[in-house]
Amino acid sequence: MNDKNWVKFRMVLWSIVAILLALVLAVGIKGWGGNVFSGNIFNRSFTSSNMKVVKELKFDDINKIKNIKTDFNASDLIVTENTENNIKIIVKCNKTLKNNKYINGDIKSDTLEIKDLNNKSSRNIFGIFNGYSLQVEIKVPKTYRENITINNRVGDITFDSDLKLNNLSIDVVTGDIDGNQKINSNKITINNKVGDVNFNYLDGKEVNINGKTGDIDINKFSGKGSIESKVGGITCNIENLNGDFRVKSKVGNVDLYTNKNLSFIFEGNKSFGDLDTGLQFNNVSQSSDYFTGQYGNDPVNKIIVNVKTGDISIND
Repeated sequence: MNDKNWVKFRMVLWSIVAILLALVLAVGIKGWGGNVFSGNIFNRSFTSSNMKVVKELKFDDINKIKNIKTDFNASDLIVTENTENNIKIIVKCNKTLKNNKYINGDIKSDTLEIKDLNNKSSRNIFGIFNGYSLQVEIKVPKTYRENITINNRVGDITFDSDLKLNNLSIDVVTGDIDGNQKINSNKITINNKVGDVNFNYLDGKEVNINGKTGDIDINKFSGKGSIESKVGGITCNIENLNGDFRVKSKVGNVDLYTNKNLSFIFEGNKSFGDLDTGLQFNNVSQSSDYFTGQYGNDPVNKIIVNVKTGDISIND
C-alpha cells in the first residue's frame, strides 16, 4: 500500500469512528434531554400511538406578530397550515403532564415566544426510564409572511405546509429536519449538529445550511448561498441561481444536478475521491484534484465544491 492510499485508508477509518461516536452522542443527548421515547427504538411506535392533545393555544391578532420564536429543550416540532386567520399551538404528550404550562406561548412586543419550561425530573442518561415525549404543532396561516426562528435542543423538525417568509432560522442540536413542501424566504439559515436535513424545495435569496453529522438532501434549490457538512453526503438539485453557490464536505460524497438551461461556472476541489460529470464544459482546466469549466451561455454565477474525502458528481 503506497503512502497516498495509506493516508486515504486512515482518513476513511477515522471518519467511520467519528460517525459511530456521533451516533452514540445523539442517543445519549436524546435521553438526557428528557424526550425519552424518541431516543428508544423499542418504544417509538408505542409512543406515537399513545400521544394525546394536552394543551391548545390560539393567537388571533397575527398582524402584530412579526416574529414566531420557539425555544425547546426536548420536543418534536411540526409546522402546518392553518386555514383560519390565526396561529394555533397544539401540544401532544404520551403522558399526563403535571404542569400544564410545560409548553407555553406569550406575545412580547411583536414576538410570539413558544417555550419549553424544561421539566428536569424526567431526565436520565440512557433515555429509557420515567420520561415523556412531547410534540408541538404550530399551525400558521398562508397570509403570515414575517419571521420564524426555531431553537431545538433535541427533537425532529417537520414542515408540512408551504411557507413564504421574510426570514427562516433553524438551530437544532440533535434531530432531523424535514421540509415536505416549498419554503420561500428572503433568508434561510439552518444549523444542525446531529441529524439529517431533507427539503423538497428551498427558494431563498440567501440560503446557508451547516450540518455537523448527517446527510443533506435538497430536492430542488433556487437562490444562492452555501451547504456544508462535516460528516455526511450532500445531494442537491439546482433549479436556478441568483448568485454563487458553495458546497463543502469533509467526509461524504457530493451529488449535484442542475437545470439543463442553467448557465454557470463550475469549480471542483477534492483531496481523495473521484470527480464525474455528464455535462460538456467549455474552457476546462483540470488536474488530479482540481477541475474548472464553464457551462451554458455567458455564465456569471459559480458553483464551487470542496470535498476532503468523497466523490464529486454533477449531472452524472
